[in-house]
Amino acid sequence: VQAVAFGILRHRVIKNYKAEAEGISEEEIIKSLF
Repeated sequence: VQAVAFGILRHRVIKNYKAEAEGISEEEIIKSLF
């Protein structure tokens, strides 16, 4: 699951205002899940 998570979740993650303002990338959000 972890091997394919980035490819799949990268297109599904929507950042909120706080993440956007702090410059957090989609990859960082996905990494925090594992």
